[in-house]
Amino acid sequence: QKSQATKMFLLIIIPQILSLASSQTCETPTGSCIFPFKHLGKVYTGCIIKDSSLPWCATSVDSELNYIKYDYCPASCEESPIATKPGACKTVDGVYCVFPFVYQGTSYNSCTNADYGSTFWCATAVGTGNVVTSYGTCSTECQFCQTASGDSCVFPYIYNKVNYVSCTSIDSSFPWCATSVSNGEYNGNYGYCDHNCEVGVTVPLEKTPPKIPNIKEPSQ
Repeated sequence: QKSQATKMFLLIIIPQILSLASSQTCETPTGSCIFPFKHLGKVYTGCIIKDSSLPWCATSVDSELNYIKYDYCPASCEESPIATKPGACKTVDGVYCVFPFVYQGTSYNSCTNADYGSTFWCATAVGTGNVVTSYGTCSTECQFCQTASGDSCVFPYIYNKVNYVSCTSIDSSFPWCATSVSNGEYNGNYGYCDHNCEVGVTVPLEKTPPKIPNIKEPSQ
């Protein structure tokens, strides 16, 4: 999967580097925000309004990322897209996944195999607009959306000019998903979704990731 990892690096890391010049650090009156930080056992990657009437962030943390000092965030700072609970989805390296995350214009609420063959991955950090800035391979404790027969759902897929990033009940009595696509379009291969899957989540077609050639599996 060397070529796949290289592709992921180009699609995630390079845009992050290019955007650094225009990104701004979230500055409070008493210092810069530190992300991620923990509050009551939850991990946050942006300002939060927990136990407060105003958004705030950590300005000092301990070795476990628990906040020591804090201050209130200005309006220009991003709010946290996630509060990750202990025991939630982690990568094989033990890092918490961050949901939702945006990759190539599509928002994901669970692990995805987009542009990575049969390997499911998730964001481990996000930037402005929840765009993924780092990622990892999802561990087996994560809930993958599969069909009742054990096939992996492929997201996103286009069906009747609608772009789905979850299972759908359209034209069916049971939620279903595409199990393969052709240039992003549903190609007739599908399965009925199991209970772990989201249903009915769509995004506008104009936000569909650009079409790319199929990734070839590395030679054995």
